[in-house]
Amino acid sequence: MNEDKNIAYYDVLRNIAIVGVILIHVSAIYWRQTPISFEWLIANTYHSLARFSVPVFFMISGALLLSPERKFSIGRLYRKNIARLVVSYCFFGSIYVLVYNSTPERFDVKLISGHYHLWFIYVMIGLYIITPFLRKIMEDISLIKYLLLLTFLFSWCVQFISPLPVVGEDALRIVKRMQMDAFGGYVGYFVLGYYLTVRHCGAKETAVIYCLGILSLIFTISATGFGGIYLSKGIDHFNDYCIPPTFFISTAVFIWVKNIMKKRRIPIKILNASSYLSKLSFGIYLCHVLILDIIVKALQPFEIMSYPFAGIPVIVVLVYFFSALISGCLKRIPILNQYIV
Repeated sequence: MNEDKNIAYYDVLRNIAIVGVILIHVSAIYWRQTPISFEWLIANTYHSLARFSVPVFFMISGALLLSPERKFSIGRLYRKNIARLVVSYCFFGSIYVLVYNSTPERFDVKLISGHYHLWFIYVMIGLYIITPFLRKIMEDISLIKYLLLLTFLFSWCVQFISPLPVVGEDALRIVKRMQMDAFGGYVGYFVLGYYLTVRHCGAKETAVIYCLGILSLIFTISATGFGGIYLSKGIDHFNDYCIPPTFFISTAVFIWVKNIMKKRRIPIKILNASSYLSKLSFGIYLCHVLILDIIVKALQPFEIMSYPFAGIPVIVVLVYFFSALISGCLKRIPILNQYIV
């Protein structure tokens, strides 16, 4: 697959993922606040459908940064990639602190804590810092597979069974004592993005991946739904990003988009539009929570929140549109274009 095709399907994945992130945060309004009901089950379904989005963002970043064929220097990594994340975090983090200033804590404490969605930037900075080491591993396919196996077993599987009495608790305790943090779940997704880019999956293997993804999605929706009914509240465990079901769903989505973009001729106008929107995704991610709160307050008189089946998609579209508009405007400002969005 040539580089243009790679970039094209990264753009599509990025656009799907940012819509998924917005869907998570919009549906979470119902998911966390609405009593268990039919409306809650609808919100839970939307919430579960979009859980692949954050892992896919990590996978795209890994696919782009870890390729041994890509020109790379540690100096450029810090000057361009890490510096941009730090400046973006400080800029938007300060805005969120000023807007949501409801506690007497010092400004620096609030800024470091960050608004709830800015955790992603911290993880990305950490992944960028260890990228030079990971790139060496990418030169050996057997080491890639070994790292992914370690992540799957010692991070994702252990996290998944951790609520189980005795077995899960002991497994988590043992792994913590072994200090296996280096193989944490997000490192796995970062490496997985590159691996899935260079790995050719045959028809049978692809079918297995799709089946596992669909079954995992059904499991996630069912487990969170029945768990919510049983406990009378939403439970986060089966929606965790670093557990096997989310891994299978994210892998299936990545492979599905990759195969579509590889096998079909997409009109150049659509590719250009996708590329443009993809460039706005980081800015959308940074500002969409503020836009979401404004829109939810503005729509309260219309009681759209009472009808989640239609209300959630409507709010997602509005949040995406206005966030993209803001991101596009910021992109036109030279300095902000380089360091903020």
